[in-house]
Amino acid sequence: VSSYFADVVWTGLSTRYVRWGLEGFIDRDLLREIWAPLSPAYFIGLLESNPRPHLLMTATHDLTFIPELSEKVFALYRQLSLPVDRVDLPCGHYTTGRFPFKYLVGWHACRYLHRHLAKSSPTKEVSWGSSFSSENPARKSRAQPDKFSHFENG
Repeated sequence: VSSYFADVVWTGLSTRYVRWGLEGFIDRDLLREIWAPLSPAYFIGLLESNPRPHLLMTATHDLTFIPELSEKVFALYRQLSLPVDRVDLPCGHYTTGRFPFKYLVGWHACRYLHRHLAKSSPTKEVSWGSSFSSENPARKSRAQPDKFSHFENG
């Protein structure tokens, strides 16, 4: 994670070619402003109304999204008292997609989804067969063709 994507371009090893192409035409502050819609720092404050922790993963040896940039995001979360599930992976940017780290990323993502989506799911079990049946009152009120009739009889 990074607070501003312009900072990633300005400081990242693998993004240095983008920086070289921009230098002399645009500075870091203007690039931050132009790329504001892509940058989490501008939107983190909007998350205050969401009580669910947010999953943020970072790689401790990342030379693209350098750790100092990730720390700025975590500092914003602390400043706003936002809940966060932080994962620090002991690898670099591109090695997050390689064995064994890609499995750690997947495990942390699945664990996060299981813990936090299970809390917000309805307690009532849904029967898929009954939701498509003609006895369902919600279906009777619709004035559209019966698109799901092939589910009713097997």
